[in-house]
Amino acid sequence: MNETIKEFKITFTRCKAGWIDFDVSYGDETISYPFTYIWHSPGDLLRFAQRVYRDNKGILNCDAEGWDWYFEYDGTYLTISDTYHYDDENPDGDQITRFKIPIDKETLCKTIYLSIITFQKSGLYIPEEWERTKPYGYWGEPVMKLKSKLFDKLFQLQVE
Repeated sequence: MNETIKEFKITFTRCKAGWIDFDVSYGDETISYPFTYIWHSPGDLLRFAQRVYRDNKGILNCDAEGWDWYFEYDGTYLTISDTYHYDDENPDGDQITRFKIPIDKETLCKTIYLSIITFQKSGLYIPEEWERTKPYGYWGEPVMKLKSKLFDKLFQLQVE
């Protein structure tokens, strides 16, 4: 059987009032997830990619203030799941697998890292909406400081 290769993509879409939203696309399907400055950040996604690269496996569990979403890599598949209840689909909040993506660790890590670098350069990241830029405000991890010398070298990126 000749299986069509589907594109896997992560796209950050919004930074507003202590939330950073992003889309995960696999083939023609897309699902959206948030980071909230209270619990997790795109830095956790970068650290997940670094663990995957080092250990060939990793788990990222993010609390979205009332429900969770998960990225789990086992060396062969990236499984993306959540406990969100869309309408009446999941009234008990069980963990539901949304995607099970066959992917090698280099492609996974590159996709994650490039999504963060693209977000940094896009103009969609607004520090005042995420991190403490004044004596008051949000306290999210500064996205513009997220870098990986290892990934820059591995993927031959010229990142300023």
